[in-house]
Amino acid sequence: MEKEQILNRLNKSLIVSVQSSDQNPLCTKEHMVLLAECSAAAGCTNFRVDTPEHVEAIKKAIPEALIIGIWKADYPDSNVFITPTMKEVEALVACGVDIIALDGTHGLNPAGETTYKLIKEIKERYPNVVLMADVATVADAMESQKAGADIVSTTLRGYTADTKEFLTQDCDMDFIKELRRSISCFIIAEGKIWTREDAAEALESGADAVVVGTAINNPKLITERFLTAINGIT
Repeated sequence: MEKEQILNRLNKSLIVSVQSSDQNPLCTKEHMVLLAECSAAAGCTNFRVDTPEHVEAIKKAIPEALIIGIWKADYPDSNVFITPTMKEVEALVACGVDIIALDGTHGLNPAGETTYKLIKEIKERYPNVVLMADVATVADAMESQKAGADIVSTTLRGYTADTKEFLTQDCDMDFIKELRRSISCFIIAEGKIWTREDAAEALESGADAVVVGTAINNPKLITERFLTAINGIT
């Protein structure tokens, strides 16, 4: 799909994040496919997926899927781990993702370069690839858009040293409003969206689409939230 077709499809839509960690019993490729198929059965075939292996498996199972691909990779001496280098980008391009998401903060990647420089390099090498920058601040978003990002996501709000105060249990709706006033590219709300009301409020605040992951696909954390609430009643 071309960029315009992709953004039109995502406009005012739900994107389901289908990924997990090794600490979660639902962490295998087979689990990811099953979770994606559950969303597809409900009518949502827009996904955010980690690793080329899982991207390929979900694309095979759900040919009509639109996939935002990432590859979380840990490198020594770098806090940037969401698609941090051209190596991960090339692998995602090769498996045919519709969008590549990567860190769009001011952190330095494993090569000691800014993420904005990597965005520029990707656009030079793959001019037709749609890029999504996961940001934490308005400044991040502005720099990412300037570098060539087509989409900005609120994914890393609260997860960088300068935004720790915003790491709460709630989606930062004021941040979405700030982004809408400050940038012109497509905005995706992601992070701490727990309810239908949260999703609707995010769109009303200026997001063009919404990513929901944990609240749909992480029974372990969902159970923990219920237990915390119930155990807190005295």
